[in-house]
Amino acid sequence: MTVRIRTIALIGIVLVAIGISLIRRTDTTIGAFAAYVTQPITTGVHMVSRSWQRVRASFSSAQTLAQRIEELERENHALRADHAALSACRTEVSQLKSECEIPVETPVPPYTYAGIIAYDSHRIPQWFVVNRGSRDGVHVGDAVSDGSGVLLGTVVSVKSVVSRVATVAKAQSVVRARGAIHGTALVVHGTAHGAVVATLADRTQPLSEGEELVTVRDGAIPEGLLIGTVRTVHETPDKLFQEAMVQVPTLPMMVRRVALIRAGNDNHTP
Repeated sequence: MTVRIRTIALIGIVLVAIGISLIRRTDTTIGAFAAYVTQPITTGVHMVSRSWQRVRASFSSAQTLAQRIEELERENHALRADHAALSACRTEVSQLKSECEIPVETPVPPYTYAGIIAYDSHRIPQWFVVNRGSRDGVHVGDAVSDGSGVLLGTVVSVKSVVSRVATVAKAQSVVRARGAIHGTALVVHGTAHGAVVATLADRTQPLSEGEELVTVRDGAIPEGLLIGTVRTVHETPDKLFQEAMVQVPTLPMMVRRVALIRAGNDNHTP
């Protein structure tokens, strides 16, 4: 009897232990299953929350963009109004100009500066070439100065980019002049030997050695350009006129740049 009771008690203890173990295992399994089920739900909730935040940010950006578009439309409307007013003003100005018929004059510079690129081999050159031509506004007959008020010659031919200048020493060159002291009228011309001679129109008029000769206004040649200085005065062989040998102060090979004086310019000093 005692043995049977002990056996039954032992079996009861074993069954209780097995039951407790099964209960623990069941709790663990239930917890793992709960964690397995709830984790995706939690993750989904977080993803939905982030997506909602992005939607709210996008909505806020869309509102800002809409406000900016409205501002730009207002600015565009204002600019269109200003443009319409400006067009009307231009039309009115054009009409006033046509009614007034105000001539617009473009000022022409009195000088064209040029460089000497060639000259002849005479002791006193009779011609030289400058690097300015018709496209620069050079014309036949323009006076040519050394840039300090000394007459070198006049333009005798013009090409597109170059011009030929005959000096006062050229045989065919004739320049009307006067004495700076006595005002005696005379004509200055060159000779076949390259000398510069002044012939007095009236032999009774005075002319002194050392007297400067200056131009008188004659066509394109302005008043007051220095031609040279009288060295000697003598009668012509036929004793009808007086002549003066003239010393020119400047030769083409002595300058690098010259001034071509346009016709009608009396201010001869560039």
